Amino acid sequence: MTEVSNRQAMAWCLVVALGLCLIGHGIVQLAILTADLLSGTPPSMYTPGGPLALLAGGLLLAMALDSLRLWRVFAVLLLISGILLLPLTLPQLGLYVLPAFSITTLPGLAVLVALLGAGALLGSFEKPPRGLIHTLALTVVAGGLANLVIPGTALPDWAGLTTVPSLESATAIFVVLFGIVLTMTPARNDNRLAMYFRAVLWLGVVGITMTVIGWQAARDSHRDELEQRADLVASRFMESIQNFYTSELATIARMAERVEALGVGIPGVLWRQEVNSYFRDMTHLEMIAIVDHRMGIQRLEAEDLAVRLWLGKTFDSDRFRDWFHHEHAEPEPHTSALYTGPDDRNLMFFSVPIEVSDGRYWTLLALVDADTALQWLAQRQTGGMRLTVTSGDRTLWGQPGSPSDEQQVLTRKDLNLHHDSWTLTVSRPSRGALPGDYLLETLILVGGLALTTLIMISRLFGAIATAHNRQLKYSNAELEHYLVREKFLRETNKRIVDFSSDLLCTIDRDGFFRFVSPASRRILGYAPEELEDRPVREFVYEGDWEVSQQAAERQIKQEAIEAPQLRNRYRHRDGHLVTLDWKARFSSEEGALFCVGRDVTLELEAEELARQREAFFSLTPEMFCIVTDNHFIEVNQAFASTLGYPRGELIGRPYLQIVHEDYRDVITNAVAELMRGQKIYELETQVLHRNGQTRWLRFNAAMHDDRIYCSARDITQEKEVQRALREKDHLLTMAEQMGRLGGWVLDLESGQPAWSTAVSQIHDLPAGEVPPFDEALGYYTSDYREKVEEAVGRAKELGLPFDIEAQIITAKGRLRWVRLIGQAVRNDNGEMIALQGAFQDITESKEASEEVRRLAERQATIFESITDAFFTVDREWRVSLVNRRTEELIGITREEVLGQCLWDLYPEMLDTEFERQYRAAMASGETASFEAYFEPRDLWCEVKAYPSEEGLAVYFRSINERRQAEQQRDAFMAELKRSNRELQDFAFVASHDLQEPLRKIQTFSDRLLHNPGHFDEREQDYLKRMQSAAHRMQTLILDLLSYSRVSTRTEPFQRLDLNRIVDEVLQDLDSAIAESDAQMEVAELPGLTGDPSQIRQVIQNLLSNAIKFRQAGVQPHIRVYPERLTDTSWTLVVEDNGAGFDPKYAERMFQPFQRLHSRKDYAGTGIGLAIVRKIVERHHGEISAEGRPGEGATFRIRFLTQNSQHQAGERRQVP
Repeated sequence: MTEVSNRQAMAWCLVVALGLCLIGHGIVQLAILTADLLSGTPPSMYTPGGPLALLAGGLLLAMALDSLRLWRVFAVLLLISGILLLPLTLPQLGLYVLPAFSITTLPGLAVLVALLGAGALLGSFEKPPRGLIHTLALTVVAGGLANLVIPGTALPDWAGLTTVPSLESATAIFVVLFGIVLTMTPARNDNRLAMYFRAVLWLGVVGITMTVIGWQAARDSHRDELEQRADLVASRFMESIQNFYTSELATIARMAERVEALGVGIPGVLWRQEVNSYFRDMTHLEMIAIVDHRMGIQRLEAEDLAVRLWLGKTFDSDRFRDWFHHEHAEPEPHTSALYTGPDDRNLMFFSVPIEVSDGRYWTLLALVDADTALQWLAQRQTGGMRLTVTSGDRTLWGQPGSPSDEQQVLTRKDLNLHHDSWTLTVSRPSRGALPGDYLLETLILVGGLALTTLIMISRLFGAIATAHNRQLKYSNAELEHYLVREKFLRETNKRIVDFSSDLLCTIDRDGFFRFVSPASRRILGYAPEELEDRPVREFVYEGDWEVSQQAAERQIKQEAIEAPQLRNRYRHRDGHLVTLDWKARFSSEEGALFCVGRDVTLELEAEELARQREAFFSLTPEMFCIVTDNHFIEVNQAFASTLGYPRGELIGRPYLQIVHEDYRDVITNAVAELMRGQKIYELETQVLHRNGQTRWLRFNAAMHDDRIYCSARDITQEKEVQRALREKDHLLTMAEQMGRLGGWVLDLESGQPAWSTAVSQIHDLPAGEVPPFDEALGYYTSDYREKVEEAVGRAKELGLPFDIEAQIITAKGRLRWVRLIGQAVRNDNGEMIALQGAFQDITESKEASEEVRRLAERQATIFESITDAFFTVDREWRVSLVNRRTEELIGITREEVLGQCLWDLYPEMLDTEFERQYRAAMASGETASFEAYFEPRDLWCEVKAYPSEEGLAVYFRSINERRQAEQQRDAFMAELKRSNRELQDFAFVASHDLQEPLRKIQTFSDRLLHNPGHFDEREQDYLKRMQSAAHRMQTLILDLLSYSRVSTRTEPFQRLDLNRIVDEVLQDLDSAIAESDAQMEVAELPGLTGDPSQIRQVIQNLLSNAIKFRQAGVQPHIRVYPERLTDTSWTLVVEDNGAGFDPKYAERMFQPFQRLHSRKDYAGTGIGLAIVRKIVERHHGEISAEGRPGEGATFRIRFLTQNSQHQAGERRQVP
């Protein structure tokens, strides 16, 4: 397991996590399909992605488990699935090889799946074609990246992966990751990681389950949101169509009433003027005509000649005649079904009856271009959705986009007209989702997969570490056993070597020793000279002499034949018997037996010891080998294991084959030295491991009997340590030179110091010259000498460390700043034996610090002397410098701001001109000059920001007086222009010509209603509606008059008692308060300078609205109170618990004629709040609104004060 790299482990975890993710995705897709089938509403298009994901996930897990059979099964299934799926995707390209079958998969995915299956199958072979596999993998990755980066609309259909927008990014990511994994299939793990599969599986299952669930939930949420948006777009468009239909019918009806009032004999000039005004205002209007009851055309005006010609044919058609007679039979406004007009335009007739005499009606007929009307109604944002209006199989209008068969239908709505039925379809492209549409889902998928992979990697490394710990524990125990064994074998081997020398001797025919080797002293206790020329019989044990004599005689007779081994016993000098094994050969030339005797006295007892010796040779960690004729003839197991070879593979192999080529000459020379009788000690050389790596060995060798006996030790680790030490030593030397830093030691027993070269150089002494301690103290200046002595003394006595900055005068008389650091050194008994530490030249840093201090003081003097406010911030927007003028303008001390983030100090500056200009200057490196308003201090500033590498320097000054003058001038001019314009507009609308006919309508309708007997119920209803409309018109005119008079009919400003005004308004609203059972709560309010009638109108409008817009079944609770009272302004708050409103309409509600509720729910003209805002702005105030549906509304008016007396009174209940 130790040969598994971190990269392999991480790649393996990615394979497992990706496999689990694909299986989870496949299960979810199959579950969704199963639920749809069981619900009885099968999907319009089937998604084969579920089975494909299961096959791909199974393949990845088989690869991770290195299960070759499952690997190949899943690879073949994936390859076959891709091939079979390809013909089913061709209908997406308009090719129908097989019967059409609606699926969401595109040809690109089928091809890539087939390539993945083929690549995985090739990777399972014993010798996989790596080049081909990498080519397939790169093709898959390129296809996936193309779908991930290039929008779907820009890709051809054959290159796409799926028609499901929410799955485009996820499918592309899966394809890319699988392609990357495919490149790793040739490097199979040989089951080294598969053993940890269970350890990481449960973590992977949990992580992937959470990821898939989160991803699916995000997809479902996005789909629901998309359908809601589509439903909202459809509802709004349908409402627009319905409103347009009703408006058009009402417009034609009003024209019919006007024609009816003028009489059907309306003059031609007046008719054309009237019709042209309608053509001018209604661009979709194609024709207006007056048709009598016999279908005779009395008047007709058309915009286009082609329309006139088409009308001639249409009026004669049976379809039109049937509709006209039906319409004429019921004298009410009607619309026709759609007609196909010139240029295939969709046209529609609107008809309104005109009463020409009692019981006789003519018809005002209008022709409307439905295409132009729908195009005009659709001029709004649809959020990338496509709108299509159809009638039956006929498309009336559709927004440009991809063909309908490439659209994903989101919703459909039906609109039933008088003689027709329309269908509105909202859809969006099936492919080509915007990059940000499914960003959240993609991030959840990728993030979950990455997080799960990281957790699995952590768990895998933990499991590997646990296994390694177990293995190391076992190895340590085994090593300890071998070390004990080795010690025993070494001692035994020493005894064997001391007593294993053979006895060499020659014996003549008479049985006398002629020559005896020095081993006799050790074997028999006799010196060689004591044995020579003496008979052998004197020393042979009596019981063995006869056998020994017979063996000698046989050897002499058989001169050329080596005698069988003889074992006999000899008397030692001290009397004990010594057993010897003899080998002998007789030489007739010499007339003597040449004998070799080996002491085997202890052999029988030492047989077990000999076997142990053999075990020692094979088990000892020392490396041993024997070489002859340039080949190995014996190696021990340690030698073979160190080089990675089986022992039998090395025996008989030329030894130079394992020597690194750079060291073969060294070995050859060493062998030559051995052949000359020399011995080799501590020879270091490089050899080749079986895997090709190099190892360092240290050899000892000797030659005997043409055999080279070698012992060696693996010093590869030692060499690495030496190399690391050399690098560290080099780095330390460089550090000393660059940092002017050295070390020192003071031996407490001898009192003699030791300095490094750097310390001597700092003192301007030659390298290696170290003065005595007392003399070394003399280099310190008088200001610091005593301080250094005290610190060294405390370290000697108490063992206290020290760190001192001091000045010395070097041997060359130069003054230098130094830093002296020291600490005690103790022996194993805890006794102090020396002091040691560091010594550094800090002259340059001291001088630099002093220079920085002087520059800072000079800079501070300059900054404090300038008249403008000035401050600086660093690149992290932390304030680094502030002058006194800044403190005065901002109202905060420099101690409070230095080191603080500018945006934390003043969050009000965020998203203002200050932030935009400062960030732009910092980013571009260009100076920024601008003017802006600093709200926290009510301060207009002229600002200049100068960027630098350190940050931003800002100069600013107050321009309040200038800005106030400019604002007053601009406000006056704007008020004057607005007043003039409003006076002109109102004079045009609210003139006598508008109100006088309205009063007549009201008067005549009242009179008619006083005589109800002349009218049936429907006619009375018409009169009541007319009277109600006239009343609303009169109210609207009065509101418009009030709106215009805000600036024209005003009273001089005076000091007002706002509490009295509120009380008067509450008295006026007493009946409304009682009817609604409203609870009014009013706090004591400050005084105000303003127009009394207009302020009263503001209070009345706000309170009446609070009562009117109440919730059904909820008692109204209305509060009026002040807040934010300062020296310059205060805020009036009117708060209720009524119906509330959507916050997005908070600004629109102050515009004229803007209503947030229907007239059925709440009456009104929609101009009251516009009047309130106009009055507030005239009083130099600001009004804002907050609210939520069903939670009430809060209106805040900020007034400026002039010497206001702020009184916070207790709340009082107003009945």
